[in-house]
Formats: sequence, C-alpha cells, structure tokens
Amino acid sequence: MLQPYLEKWITKSQNKDPKRFDCKLCGPADKKYKELYWDFIIEHLEGRFHKLLCNDEQGLGEALSFLKDRRKNNKNTAKPK
Repeated sequence: MLQPYLEKWITKSQNKDPKRFDCKLCGPADKKYKELYWDFIIEHLEGRFHKLLCNDEQGLGEALSFLKDRRKNNKNTAKPK
C-alpha cells in the first residue's frame, strides 16, 4: 500500500534520474530548487521549508512514520557482509 501524502507530493524525477525525486510542494515555490536524492527524503520532509509550505501536518507525520519504519525494517533485513 502506498502512503497518500507521498503519492500527492512526491514523484520520481522529471529528468528521469532514478536516484532522485521531485517534491511538487517545494519545487514550484523555490526558484533554486533541485531534485533531491531518495536517500534524503526523510530529511527533506522534516526540513523547515517543506514544513512551512505543508498544511497537512497529520499527513506529513504519517508519511514520516511510514518512511522511518520502512527504513528501520530495511536495516533489520539487510544481509551481513
């Protein structure tokens, strides 16, 4: 199941770079905006600028919980080297 907040605001790169994502909330509001790496999606969503533009605090909180749980589960299932 996909997370509704992420479906609404986060999309894959417009430049077709599989390592990057586009924030439909921050991109149009910032002239210097550059697509960010997927590795930093949590940091982006927790950032001041994104929170300033976001009017759905509950959705943002649920999205962050979803991503943090997913990151934690991925670390637990990673194979040791």
